[in-house]
Amino acid sequence: MKKSIRSMNCLSLVALVIVLVIAGGSVLASGVKTSNELNVAGRTAVAKVNGQAIYEDQVAPFFEQEAKKYKKYGARKISPDKMHYLRRKALIKVIEQEAIRQESAKITVPDMDRKIAEQMKEVKSKYSSDSEFADMLHKKQMTEKGLQTILKQRLSLQAYMEQHELVNPGIPEEDIRAYYESNPRAFSREELVKVSHIMIKTDTNAGAEEKELARKKTEDIRKEIIAGKDFIEVAKKQSQDGYAQKGGDLGFIKRGFMPGEFDEAAFSLQVGQVSDVVSTKYGFHIIKLYDRKAAGKIPYPEVKDFITKYLRDKKEKKRLKDHIEELRGKAKVEILSDEYKEKLQNPE
Repeated sequence: MKKSIRSMNCLSLVALVIVLVIAGGSVLASGVKTSNELNVAGRTAVAKVNGQAIYEDQVAPFFEQEAKKYKKYGARKISPDKMHYLRRKALIKVIEQEAIRQESAKITVPDMDRKIAEQMKEVKSKYSSDSEFADMLHKKQMTEKGLQTILKQRLSLQAYMEQHELVNPGIPEEDIRAYYESNPRAFSREELVKVSHIMIKTDTNAGAEEKELARKKTEDIRKEIIAGKDFIEVAKKQSQDGYAQKGGDLGFIKRGFMPGEFDEAAFSLQVGQVSDVVSTKYGFHIIKLYDRKAAGKIPYPEVKDFITKYLRDKKEKKRLKDHIEELRGKAKVEILSDEYKEKLQNPE
């Protein structure tokens, strides 16, 4: 049985643990019953982890999440075999959750009562009144004591992850630099320009007279800017596209983001320069260049944070995967339901 469970994707807990540690409110909102609330009549136990029962209603929310993801990609009907697989996958997630919960419960968190009280206060602050908070608990079939239990488990889990260096592992500078140097194609770019524009729209079916009026209006606006008016403020008031509220700021763009006539003008400007009136199929534009980045390899300082996050996430997942495998190897897992037992022993 352990071999069958171990063959599942170990990364299934990576997302789960990150949600438990980081999401907070979304975990509480899920309404998933914890293993400390097991003495309730009418519940069906489907497995045990080190003697601790896991119930069908704990597995159901995870199964529903998996089924929704599957349908999201176009499946109108889930086959019986796929339903079996998704139920098994959901049970594995709960088994993993329980295994790490048990381990995290063994550690001592300093000032636990104070921290729980602070988090309870934070949760309650999201509701306008005590009665609204009570309604939320009622809808989730949860007591205030049960909520405190979840908060305690989350704090214990967070402390456990930190104690075992499973979150935010350090990444040496030499590793970041080595990744940068060994992946030159990943860190090359086309020429980029940072521009803002003011656009006066013209309809595609506009006649010559209407277009001429639009051009004249754009030229008058340009004269105001050349005379000293602030480009950003004029763009907010006069521009007729979705970037007006941002002062016409398009950010850094590469060739092809805008029509060819726009590109030709924008990429020929000097920093700080304002273009002549430019005509495109959308209307008439005034362009101002704010910055330029040459084509070629992106400088290391610009991508260091991105690489660090990528390597940290990768290392975090690897450490967590290995840790979960170790926990599963030590745990005694019993499948109590013949239906689940058969599915787990006969994967697709």
